[in-house]
Amino acid sequence: MQRIWATVIVACSSVMLVIVACSSVMLVVAAPAHADGNDQQFLDLLKANNLACGQSAFDCPQGDASMISVGHQICAQLKANSKRSIANLIAKNKPGVQPQQAITLVVAAETAYCPKD
Repeated sequence: MQRIWATVIVACSSVMLVIVACSSVMLVVAAPAHADGNDQQFLDLLKANNLACGQSAFDCPQGDASMISVGHQICAQLKANSKRSIANLIAKNKPGVQPQQAITLVVAAETAYCPKD
């Protein structure tokens, strides 16, 4: 699994794509043009924790849509990985992101996007 992540990290130009590895393939999620209820919840959680676009070290080339896409990608990764392992990879591979910020990002994505069983 570490080798897969390393390959994705090398191939990607920003941390937004680092967390899209899903086993040995990349998952591309198209973000909606306008935020729906879950998107707004996610963006509000990010803003409240100073992780929104312009507030943190995360790149937002497409504004809020960039972070929305990351949130969906994190949720997909939570099916096969722990919150801590995803957060550790984010913190390790994105300069300026502290471990607690990465954990907060993962929890916000889980809260907004991951279905409760």
